[in-house]
Amino acid sequence: MPYVNSAMPRDLTMKTALDVARIIHLDLTLCGVSAWQWWTAVSPVDYKDGLIYTDWLKQGDPETIYPARLLWVLGNFSRFVRPGMQRVELEGANHDIRGLMGSAFKDDRGQHVIAVYINIGENPRQVILAFATASGQRTPTSITPYITSDRVGDELKTYPKRRAEAAIPIPAKSVVTLVCDFA
Repeated sequence: MPYVNSAMPRDLTMKTALDVARIIHLDLTLCGVSAWQWWTAVSPVDYKDGLIYTDWLKQGDPETIYPARLLWVLGNFSRFVRPGMQRVELEGANHDIRGLMGSAFKDDRGQHVIAVYINIGENPRQVILAFATASGQRTPTSITPYITSDRVGDELKTYPKRRAEAAIPIPAKSVVTLVCDFA
C-alpha cells in the first residue's frame, strides 16, 4: 500500500510549483547558486515530492500518469537557462518575493537573453523589457513567452512572439519565461 501523508498530499496545482519557483529564484539571485536540481521525478505516493505521479505499483495496476505543474515550472528554468549561461542584472519596479520576481541570463555569444518571471500575486502584471549594455541599448528581434499556470493548456505553453517594445502580460499565479533573441 502506498505511503499516505494527509498533511502534504500530492499537489498537481501551481501552489507547490510557485513555492519551489520562489526558492529557485532566491537561490539563483541572492545565494548565487550555479545549479539546482529536483531529486524525485516519478512518485507513486500521496506526498508532494514528485514531478509526475502514478498509481501504478505492480503489474495489473492502472497505468496512470499525472504530471504536476511543478514539472512544467522547473521546465521554465531547465529548458531555457542552459549550462554556461551567465546571470545578468534584472531590475524592475515593484519586484517583491510575495508578488512579481524576475531573473535573467545571457548566453556566451550574446544571441539570447532568458528572463524568467514568477508572479505569485493574485493580480496579473505587465513588464516592458529594456536592454542596456556597456555599448548602449540593444533591441531584441523578438521575444517569445512560455507560460506555466493553472489554466488548461498552460504547461510551458508557447505564446505568440512579441515586439521588443510591447508590454508583456505576466498572469497571476504563473511562471513566464521570455526568450529574447538578438540575431
